[in-house]
Amino acid sequence: MAKRRGRTATHEAVDAKPANRGRSRLAILLVLLASLVVVVWLSGGLSIIPRWQAKQALTAGAHGKAEYWLGIAQRLDRSSVENALLAARLARHRGDALEMQAQLARAGSLGADRQRIDREEMLALVQIGEVDEYESEVMSWLASPGDDAPEICDAYANGLAANGRFNDAMQVLAAWRSDFPDDPRCDYRIGRIHEHQEQYDKAEASYREAIAKSDDFYPAIFSLGRVLLHQRRADEALEQFGRCFAMENPQAAKIEAATALKALGRAEEARPLLKEVLEAGLELQNESYRSVEEQPEGFRAAAEYGRLESDAGNFADAKPWLLAAIEANPLDLTVRYSLAVAQRGLGEMDDAEANFERVRAAREAMGAATALNERAQANRNDLEARYLLGKLILENESERMGLYWIRSILPIDPNYRPAHQLLADYYAKQASTDPRFRRLSDYHRSKAESPASTQSPEE
Repeated sequence: MAKRRGRTATHEAVDAKPANRGRSRLAILLVLLASLVVVVWLSGGLSIIPRWQAKQALTAGAHGKAEYWLGIAQRLDRSSVENALLAARLARHRGDALEMQAQLARAGSLGADRQRIDREEMLALVQIGEVDEYESEVMSWLASPGDDAPEICDAYANGLAANGRFNDAMQVLAAWRSDFPDDPRCDYRIGRIHEHQEQYDKAEASYREAIAKSDDFYPAIFSLGRVLLHQRRADEALEQFGRCFAMENPQAAKIEAATALKALGRAEEARPLLKEVLEAGLELQNESYRSVEEQPEGFRAAAEYGRLESDAGNFADAKPWLLAAIEANPLDLTVRYSLAVAQRGLGEMDDAEANFERVRAAREAMGAATALNERAQANRNDLEARYLLGKLILENESERMGLYWIRSILPIDPNYRPAHQLLADYYAKQASTDPRFRRLSDYHRSKAESPASTQSPEE
């Protein structure tokens, strides 16, 4: 019995060895896995997946989703150069110049390559139309773009279009679409050009192609609604703006939906939508428009609501919102006229007459615009007509369209002094709101003062 017990004990000891070995191997694997996790954590590897998600969301125009995923990536790796550069790019897409500069400065402090920082800064300037200074640089990037090809093409095509170089922009977009056929931004940019040229059927088709590639690409859905509204298809436009209500910040879509409802004679349904946007405030309105790649000139919700109440004879309710809209955009003649009507209805005759007079003076000044536009259209090289038209619009009607006409001169004559001088003065006045504009002001002033600059016929 003792021998049997001894053999049994031995057998049990022998049988235990494989189990012990298994547990030892498992422990070693767990230690190795834990070490790997620590190494990945310390190297910032865990932030790769959420950063990729943020990039995908940014491409789709989902800024809020991009911010969410980027926030996770930044928490996982607070010293990542890639995270800081992507945060700067997100700020650029949102039109937030101060945040973009802050993130680029952070990327620099973390050791980012200076060329990558310069590229992001230049793309920000190129996309708003400042192609003249940086075009050779952009062309060199396109020769070897790496992962940034869509970003470079997007900014460059937008900048070319802002300068009236639509054929060049279309060539860039065609190449981009060929290389990235599933990217909805190509068709969207093509649609924007067709819309600017008042080719609304082509614009509609391009926007629908973009939406077919990404059914939640809201810039294209929003733009399709705008084109349909322009074609007096308000019911169809309302449907598209309604689709945009699913956005994280649908304030812009609600404003335009209210406009469509007014066009359909359903003002009572428009009123609560506009009130909702007004309660959210101007900054949220502007952020919403930026998310669909629009920059309204002024407080659009206040303007629409004030005009709605003024048209209904509710002058006391209309006045404060019309005043807010005029403060945000003094050049809006339609709002100023509605304000004058409201003031007259309230018995404020002196203020009403002053605003009626400003409207009359601006419209009288703009009387020369038609002839100047005809000159510019008849002769592309009539730079004086382009300059005078741009200056006229800039001072009396719209800063955006005025700048468009001024910038359209430089592809024809890069040294045209009056255009550079006007741009230098304009950007100097805007420098407090955007640090990039000081740089632009200095650049255009140096071009205006260059011995090679071209004088206008009047000089």
